[in-house]
Amino acid sequence: YVTTAVLVMSGDDERFDDPNARGTDTGWNPIFARSIWSSDLLTAGYACYRVSNWVYPHAEAGVTPVDSHTFNVQAGPNYAYTSDNANGDTYRGFLVIGRYLFEVLRDSKTWRGPVHGAFKAEMLRTGDYYGAAETAYYLRFEIYFNL
Repeated sequence: YVTTAVLVMSGDDERFDDPNARGTDTGWNPIFARSIWSSDLLTAGYACYRVSNWVYPHAEAGVTPVDSHTFNVQAGPNYAYTSDNANGDTYRGFLVIGRYLFEVLRDSKTWRGPVHGAFKAEMLRTGDYYGAAETAYYLRFEIYFNL
């Protein structure tokens, strides 16, 4: 499959971690767990994971070469909806996310249903929004199942 999308998270000009903000009721509440389907690197950059002021146009391509083994890659530029820092730039950088989802055990007598695994890798080449341009990397491995 191939798909394109644009993720827009608020245009709030008062960041949750800004001491000069009128209140702390800004950003998206982390209870909605956007980092699961978006970027762990970018959401962790917000105080208490309260994502705001983020625009992410991206494309994603994926393939399932054999049953229960899926690969996908997502990539696109990141922008701040409103300029909210001293750098005066809204380009947050280029993000690439790769995922490999697989089945460890098809059936288990101990757990309900199969046991799954996942590898996730992220690379963010930061833009002028953060000052000096640098590259950040993130890796995650997980095993999950139903009790």
